[in-house]
Amino acid sequence: MPWVSLPQYRFFYRLHGESSAPRVCFLHGFMGDSRDFDETIDRLVSTAYCLTLDLPGHGQTETSDGMTGYAMPAIAQGILALLTQLDFLPCHLVGYSMGGRLALYLVHRFPESFLSLLAESASPGLATASERQQRQQQDERWAVELETTDWSACLAKWYSQPLFAALQDAPCFQPMLQRRQQNCPQTLALALRGMSTGVQLPLWEALAHLDLPITLLVGDGDLKFRDINQRMVRSCLTAQFVVLPNCGHAPHLEVPALFAAAVQAHLQQVS
Repeated sequence: MPWVSLPQYRFFYRLHGESSAPRVCFLHGFMGDSRDFDETIDRLVSTAYCLTLDLPGHGQTETSDGMTGYAMPAIAQGILALLTQLDFLPCHLVGYSMGGRLALYLVHRFPESFLSLLAESASPGLATASERQQRQQQDERWAVELETTDWSACLAKWYSQPLFAALQDAPCFQPMLQRRQQNCPQTLALALRGMSTGVQLPLWEALAHLDLPITLLVGDGDLKFRDINQRMVRSCLTAQFVVLPNCGHAPHLEVPALFAAAVQAHLQQVS
Protein backbone atom coordinates (compact mmCIF):
# COMPACT_ATOMS: atom_id res chain seq x y z
CA MET A 1 0.00 0.00 0.00
CA PRO A 2 1.29 3.56 -0.77
CA TRP A 3 1.61 4.73 2.81
CA VAL A 4 4.63 5.21 5.06
CA SER A 5 4.02 5.38 8.81
CA LEU A 6 6.36 7.55 10.88
CA PRO A 7 6.17 8.71 14.52
CA GLN A 8 4.33 11.94 13.59
CA TYR A 9 2.83 11.13 10.20
CA ARG A 10 1.22 8.53 8.01
CA PHE A 11 2.21 9.78 4.56
CA PHE A 12 0.25 8.86 1.43
CA TYR A 13 2.54 8.83 -1.60
CA ARG A 14 2.69 7.70 -5.23
CA LEU A 15 5.68 6.63 -7.34
CA HIS A 16 5.87 6.92 -11.14
CA GLY A 17 8.55 5.61 -13.52
CA GLU A 18 11.65 3.48 -13.21
CA SER A 19 13.81 3.60 -10.09
CA SER A 20 16.98 3.78 -12.20
CA ALA A 21 16.02 7.24 -13.55
CA PRO A 22 16.80 10.56 -11.83
CA ARG A 23 14.67 10.96 -8.69
CA VAL A 24 12.29 13.93 -8.55
CA CYS A 25 10.04 14.74 -5.57
CA PHE A 26 7.02 17.00 -6.23
CA LEU A 27 5.42 19.10 -3.46
CA HIS A 28 1.94 20.47 -4.15
CA GLY A 29 0.43 23.77 -3.06
CA PHE A 30 -2.28 24.65 -0.55
CA MET A 31 -5.52 22.69 -1.09
CA GLY A 32 -3.73 20.35 -3.52
CA ASP A 33 -2.75 16.70 -3.26
CA SER A 34 -0.48 14.09 -4.83
CA ARG A 35 -2.45 14.16 -8.12
CA ASP A 36 -1.82 17.80 -8.96
CA PHE A 37 1.30 17.12 -11.05
CA ASP A 38 -0.14 14.11 -12.95
CA GLU A 39 -0.18 15.81 -16.35
CA THR A 40 3.41 16.93 -15.87
CA ILE A 41 4.56 13.51 -14.71
CA ASP A 42 2.86 11.80 -17.65
CA ARG A 43 5.31 13.73 -19.84
CA LEU A 44 8.36 13.01 -17.66
CA VAL A 45 7.83 9.42 -16.59
CA SER A 46 10.02 7.95 -19.34
CA THR A 47 13.06 9.91 -18.13
CA ALA A 48 12.46 10.54 -14.41
CA TYR A 49 11.49 8.57 -11.32
CA CYS A 50 8.78 10.78 -9.78
CA LEU A 51 7.43 10.85 -6.24
CA THR A 52 4.29 12.76 -5.25
CA LEU A 53 2.78 12.89 -1.78
CA ASP A 54 -0.10 14.41 0.14
CA LEU A 55 1.23 17.06 2.52
CA PRO A 56 -0.16 17.08 6.09
CA GLY A 57 -3.68 18.47 6.17
CA HIS A 58 -4.24 17.42 2.56
CA GLY A 59 -5.48 14.30 0.84
CA GLN A 60 -4.93 11.06 2.73
CA THR A 61 -1.87 11.95 4.82
CA GLU A 62 -2.47 11.96 8.58
CA THR A 63 -0.64 13.54 11.50
CA SER A 64 -0.88 12.55 15.16
CA ASP A 65 0.96 15.51 16.68
CA GLY A 66 -1.65 18.28 16.88
CA MET A 67 -0.68 21.72 15.59
CA THR A 68 3.03 20.89 15.83
CA GLY A 69 2.58 18.41 12.99
CA TYR A 70 1.40 21.19 10.66
CA ALA A 71 4.43 23.45 11.17
CA MET A 72 7.05 23.69 8.43
CA PRO A 73 10.03 22.41 10.48
CA ALA A 74 8.13 19.27 11.54
CA ILE A 75 6.80 18.64 8.02
CA ALA A 76 10.28 19.07 6.57
CA GLN A 77 11.68 16.51 9.03
CA GLY A 78 8.80 14.18 8.16
CA ILE A 79 9.45 14.47 4.42
CA LEU A 80 13.15 13.82 4.92
CA ALA A 81 12.27 10.69 6.93
CA LEU A 82 9.83 9.59 4.20
CA LEU A 83 12.44 10.09 1.46
CA THR A 84 15.01 8.20 3.53
CA GLN A 85 12.66 5.27 4.12
CA LEU A 86 11.82 5.10 0.41
CA ASP A 87 15.54 5.22 -0.50
CA PHE A 88 14.79 8.31 -2.57
CA LEU A 89 17.78 10.45 -1.58
CA PRO A 90 19.48 12.39 -2.95
CA CYS A 91 16.77 13.77 -5.23
CA HIS A 92 15.63 16.81 -7.17
CA LEU A 93 12.81 18.90 -5.69
CA VAL A 94 9.91 20.55 -7.53
CA GLY A 95 7.59 22.63 -5.35
CA TYR A 96 4.59 24.81 -6.13
CA SER A 97 3.53 27.86 -4.07
CA MET A 98 3.23 26.56 -0.48
CA GLY A 99 5.13 23.45 -1.61
CA GLY A 100 7.73 25.74 -3.15
CA ARG A 101 8.23 27.53 0.15
CA LEU A 102 8.57 24.15 1.83
CA ALA A 103 11.08 23.06 -0.83
CA LEU A 104 13.16 26.19 -0.25
CA TYR A 105 13.20 25.41 3.47
CA LEU A 106 14.23 21.81 2.77
CA VAL A 107 17.22 22.76 0.60
CA HIS A 108 18.23 25.41 3.15
CA ARG A 109 17.93 23.05 6.11
CA PHE A 110 19.16 19.81 4.48
CA PRO A 111 21.35 20.86 1.52
CA GLU A 112 23.22 17.55 1.37
CA SER A 113 19.99 15.66 0.61
CA PHE A 114 18.97 17.45 -2.58
CA LEU A 115 20.48 17.77 -6.04
CA SER A 116 18.52 20.74 -7.36
CA LEU A 117 15.33 22.77 -6.91
CA LEU A 118 12.66 24.02 -9.27
CA ALA A 119 10.42 26.42 -7.32
CA GLU A 120 7.17 27.34 -9.09
CA SER A 121 5.32 30.50 -8.01
CA ALA A 122 7.13 30.42 -4.67
CA SER A 123 8.59 32.91 -2.23
CA PRO A 124 11.13 32.82 0.61
CA GLY A 125 8.61 34.35 3.00
CA LEU A 126 7.91 37.87 4.22
CA ALA A 127 10.86 40.03 5.22
CA THR A 128 9.35 42.21 7.95
CA ALA A 129 7.52 41.44 11.19
CA SER A 130 4.63 43.76 10.26
CA GLU A 131 4.12 41.95 6.94
CA ARG A 132 4.16 38.59 8.70
CA GLN A 133 1.68 39.74 11.32
CA GLN A 134 -0.70 41.07 8.66
CA ARG A 135 -0.47 37.83 6.66
CA GLN A 136 -0.98 35.70 9.75
CA GLN A 137 -4.17 37.61 10.54
CA GLN A 138 -5.38 37.22 6.95
CA ASP A 139 -4.72 33.48 6.96
CA GLU A 140 -6.43 33.10 10.34
CA ARG A 141 -9.59 34.63 8.84
CA TRP A 142 -9.41 32.09 6.01
CA ALA A 143 -8.85 29.27 8.52
CA VAL A 144 -11.95 30.25 10.46
CA GLU A 145 -13.95 30.32 7.21
CA LEU A 146 -12.71 26.83 6.37
CA GLU A 147 -13.86 25.60 9.79
CA THR A 148 -17.22 27.33 9.93
CA THR A 149 -18.68 27.91 6.44
CA ASP A 150 -19.98 25.73 3.63
CA TRP A 151 -16.99 23.96 2.08
CA SER A 152 -18.08 24.37 -1.54
CA ALA A 153 -18.74 28.08 -1.03
CA CYS A 154 -15.40 28.56 0.73
CA LEU A 155 -13.59 26.73 -2.05
CA ALA A 156 -15.24 28.92 -4.70
CA LYS A 157 -14.35 32.05 -2.73
CA TRP A 158 -10.69 30.98 -2.39
CA TYR A 159 -10.29 30.51 -6.13
CA SER A 160 -12.11 33.75 -6.95
CA GLN A 161 -9.08 35.66 -5.65
CA PRO A 162 -7.28 37.71 -8.35
CA LEU A 163 -4.19 35.50 -7.95
CA PHE A 164 -6.13 32.65 -9.61
CA ALA A 165 -7.77 34.62 -12.44
CA ALA A 166 -5.93 32.73 -15.19
CA LEU A 167 -6.59 29.38 -13.53
CA GLN A 168 -10.34 30.02 -13.52
CA ASP A 169 -10.31 30.19 -17.33
CA ALA A 170 -8.19 27.05 -17.82
CA PRO A 171 -9.70 23.70 -18.91
CA CYS A 172 -8.26 22.08 -15.78
CA PHE A 173 -10.27 24.29 -13.41
CA GLN A 174 -13.43 22.22 -12.90
CA PRO A 175 -11.62 18.87 -12.56
CA MET A 176 -9.27 20.55 -10.10
CA LEU A 177 -12.20 21.83 -8.02
CA GLN A 178 -13.63 18.31 -7.89
CA ARG A 179 -10.31 17.03 -6.52
CA ARG A 180 -10.22 19.85 -3.97
CA GLN A 181 -13.69 18.87 -2.73
CA GLN A 182 -12.20 15.61 -1.44
CA ASN A 183 -10.00 17.46 1.06
CA CYS A 184 -11.12 18.05 4.64
CA PRO A 185 -11.61 21.79 5.33
CA GLN A 186 -10.86 21.37 9.04
CA THR A 187 -7.41 19.91 8.44
CA LEU A 188 -6.78 22.43 5.66
CA ALA A 189 -7.39 25.14 8.27
CA LEU A 190 -4.73 23.57 10.49
CA ALA A 191 -2.32 23.38 7.55
CA LEU A 192 -2.95 27.03 6.70
CA ARG A 193 -2.22 28.11 10.25
CA GLY A 194 0.90 25.98 10.49
CA MET A 195 2.29 26.75 7.03
CA SER A 196 1.18 30.36 6.68
CA THR A 197 3.67 32.74 5.10
CA GLY A 198 2.99 34.79 8.22
CA VAL A 199 4.59 32.20 10.52
CA GLN A 200 7.30 31.00 8.13
CA LEU A 201 10.93 31.70 8.90
CA PRO A 202 11.90 34.18 6.16
CA LEU A 203 14.68 32.84 3.94
CA TRP A 204 15.70 35.98 2.03
CA GLU A 205 19.14 36.07 3.64
CA ALA A 206 19.58 32.31 3.19
CA LEU A 207 19.19 32.61 -0.60
CA ALA A 208 22.76 33.90 -0.96
CA HIS A 209 24.11 30.75 0.72
CA LEU A 210 22.30 28.15 -1.40
CA ASP A 211 24.81 26.48 -3.71
CA LEU A 212 22.70 23.90 -5.56
CA PRO A 213 21.17 24.60 -9.01
CA ILE A 214 17.85 26.43 -8.73
CA THR A 215 15.19 27.37 -11.28
CA LEU A 216 12.67 29.99 -10.20
CA LEU A 217 9.62 29.64 -12.45
CA VAL A 218 6.53 31.83 -12.75
CA GLY A 219 3.71 32.50 -15.20
CA ASP A 220 3.84 35.67 -17.27
CA GLY A 221 0.45 36.80 -15.93
CA ASP A 222 1.44 36.43 -12.28
CA LEU A 223 2.80 39.93 -11.75
CA LYS A 224 3.12 39.64 -7.98
CA PHE A 225 5.30 36.53 -8.11
CA ARG A 226 7.24 37.73 -11.12
CA ASP A 227 8.38 40.65 -8.98
CA ILE A 228 9.15 38.43 -5.96
CA ASN A 229 11.15 35.96 -8.05
CA GLN A 230 13.08 38.69 -9.87
CA ARG A 231 14.22 39.88 -6.46
CA MET A 232 15.02 36.31 -5.43
CA VAL A 233 17.21 35.63 -8.46
CA ARG A 234 19.27 38.74 -7.70
CA SER A 235 19.99 37.31 -4.24
CA CYS A 236 20.75 33.73 -5.28
CA LEU A 237 23.83 33.26 -7.46
CA THR A 238 22.90 29.70 -8.44
CA ALA A 239 19.36 30.54 -9.63
CA GLN A 240 17.93 31.10 -13.09
CA PHE A 241 14.61 32.82 -13.74
CA VAL A 242 12.08 31.28 -16.14
CA VAL A 243 8.78 32.89 -17.21
CA LEU A 244 6.21 30.70 -18.95
CA PRO A 245 3.76 32.36 -21.37
CA ASN A 246 -0.04 32.31 -21.32
CA CYS A 247 -0.47 31.38 -17.67
CA GLY A 248 -0.76 32.80 -14.17
CA HIS A 249 -0.01 31.46 -10.69
CA ALA A 250 -0.38 27.72 -11.47
CA PRO A 251 1.59 26.91 -14.67
CA HIS A 252 1.69 23.17 -13.91
CA LEU A 253 -2.12 23.12 -14.11
CA GLU A 254 -2.69 25.81 -16.73
CA VAL A 255 0.01 24.88 -19.27
CA PRO A 256 1.21 21.39 -18.25
CA ALA A 257 3.08 20.71 -21.50
CA LEU A 258 5.12 23.90 -21.17
CA PHE A 259 5.70 23.25 -17.49
CA ALA A 260 6.86 19.67 -18.12
CA ALA A 261 9.26 20.94 -20.79
CA ALA A 262 10.65 23.46 -18.28
CA VAL A 263 11.15 20.72 -15.68
CA GLN A 264 12.85 18.54 -18.29
CA ALA A 265 15.15 21.39 -19.33
CA HIS A 266 16.02 22.04 -15.69
CA LEU A 267 16.88 18.37 -15.11
CA GLN A 268 19.01 18.21 -18.25
CA GLN A 269 20.95 21.30 -17.17
CA VAL A 270 21.74 19.92 -13.73
CA SER A 271 22.45 16.30 -14.67
